[in-house]
Amino acid sequence: MKYPAAIEWRDGTAAIGIHIPDLEISSAGDTCEEAYSNAVEVAHIALQNFPGQGKDLPVPTSADQHRNNDEYQGMG
Repeated sequence: MKYPAAIEWRDGTAAIGIHIPDLEISSAGDTCEEAYSNAVEVAHIALQNFPGQGKDLPVPTSADQHRNNDEYQGMG
């Protein structure tokens, strides 16, 4: 499954953030590559933990649905 992600680009000295709303996770990194790698790692951990927590894997929602969410406005 592919889950849409919102990228919070660096502003000054802040890290680049990546949010995956369907998995309710976020990660960051000093470079785009580092932020992506960290997001993939956190997503794998989250997906492995869902069954152990008695949760079904979430169904990915459309990127458009997240684009219309105020929390992710201005993110790529």
